[in-house]
Amino acid sequence: MSIKNSRIWKFFCSIKLAIWLLAIIAVASLIGTFIVQNEAPAFYTSKFGQYGYNALLKTGLINVYHSSWFIFLLILLTFNLAVCLINRFTLKIRFLGTLISHASILVILLGSFIGMRFGEKGYLKISKTQEVNSFMSGDKQIKLDFS
Repeated sequence: MSIKNSRIWKFFCSIKLAIWLLAIIAVASLIGTFIVQNEAPAFYTSKFGQYGYNALLKTGLINVYHSSWFIFLLILLTFNLAVCLINRFTLKIRFLGTLISHASILVILLGSFIGMRFGEKGYLKISKTQEVNSFMSGDKQIKLDFS
């Protein structure tokens, strides 16, 4: 039996899986939008109580976009998209747009994974007439090579 006929391959090249994953990621993103992310514990306990804060902390809903379950969903979507692309790969000109659009989504997802792993998170506040050459990452100031 070839790999393309296996149950796992068929599961991952399913359009239904892609739709379900996109729907779940969309709902998780909505939750991450409505619940303020990455605030101090006191903020959540004052708003939701200690029990609510503990529930939000255990489910990862106070840091949705970096929670293990959200990253797992993105990895599943990436794998699903890659398997679909391999399964339906053809160099016919009428499918070129589909190939390019799906490959570009894979590049974007790969870039987000690289950014999560190797990127530097920080905050920068700039007024209209101000020039800055550093940003704050946690408690430390990081210098930039430009301003």
